Amino acid sequence: HQAGLLPLSSSELLEDFLGPSRMQLLLQYCGYVVIVCTFHLAEFFTTAVYNPLVLTANAYIVSHSLAYTAAAILAFIECAIRFL
Repeated sequence: HQAGLLPLSSSELLEDFLGPSRMQLLLQYCGYVVIVCTFHLAEFFTTAVYNPLVLTANAYIVSHSLAYTAAAILAFIECAIRFL
């Protein structure tokens, strides 16, 4: 947008507030979260279709192992540190 004019969209306003490098990092992290959620949701629906007898709400919960939980937490911490 031109200097002195109001941003045309909320993404431009957000980019002006965060700066381009932080905006890119935020978009990358959002993309990561969308991909991880899509994978686990697809896994849940696949189980629902092909093995419904073992399907519970806990099948979607992604805290199935200490290693996975640690990796997810470390990914968030890394992103937060880079964001600062």
